Amino acid sequence: EAGLLASARAELLVMYRWPAMWAFVLIPPAVTLIDGYIEQYVLYRAGAGAIVLSSPAQVLTTILPGQYVPAVLNSIGFDPTLPGTAAFFLIGALAAGSNWAGGTIKTSLLQAPGRARTSAGQALGIAVALVTSVILTFAVAGLSSVVIAVTATGSASPAASPLPTAGRLAAAFGIAVIVSLAWGAAGWTAGTLLKSATGAFAALLLWITVVQSQLDQYATEMPGLLRTVYDMLPDASTNTVTTLFGQVNNGVSPGTLGEVTLPVAFAILAVYALACFALPVVVTRRRDIG
Repeated sequence: EAGLLASARAELLVMYRWPAMWAFVLIPPAVTLIDGYIEQYVLYRAGAGAIVLSSPAQVLTTILPGQYVPAVLNSIGFDPTLPGTAAFFLIGALAAGSNWAGGTIKTSLLQAPGRARTSAGQALGIAVALVTSVILTFAVAGLSSVVIAVTATGSASPAASPLPTAGRLAAAFGIAVIVSLAWGAAGWTAGTLLKSATGAFAALLLWITVVQSQLDQYATEMPGLLRTVYDMLPDASTNTVTTLFGQVNNGVSPGTLGEVTLPVAFAILAVYALACFALPVVVTRRRDIG
């Protein structure tokens, strides 16, 4: 246990001094702030003349505290600019791929406490980075919604759109953490298997720009076997849990996403998180690092 925690601290120290890692950690809060709040507030202030498909009142509704929870989860699950799932994947892929490509993994593994504990400690460090990103996203969105509410209504928790209850907020935070761990672990596995952050990034780019959007779009039309395969991928489960509290829109239908039942969604994300954190530990334990 002491060796595992020492390895986690060492990994966190490296990541803390790593500008690229901070950039990926800050992607979800930055994208949520810009797409979810700044852009919408600008439209609201611009008035009806600048809004084609909705009214200023509809736009304001999406950025008040009452929509805070679904706004964050939607951004994490399927933001049109860059979904948080991609950022979480990049965090894991950068940590693993850079270690292998740069050869720094050899130095780490040749020191105590042994390969398995060292690798598990690195996984724990990545998990801390993922949760930090989630915390920052909730903090930025929450502060933004309160500031906008005070500016527009004079109250931090207006009666028409009050702040979420503690239970609702805790549930949403738990969902975001599960999603971050599943996708971050997938990135860590990709970076480890490919021994390259660049290779993992390329795989993610292909998935997001070509495969994922098509699968989500046609999921409801897929025949039985193909739909079963799709349901086993993390996309459907992510869609399910990140829309649990609704979808935020400005009067425009966001479309139908492929989903599964809620118990299945949580089970699949948990399996991805556990399996993709465990697999690199096994691979690292057995792989030749000479």
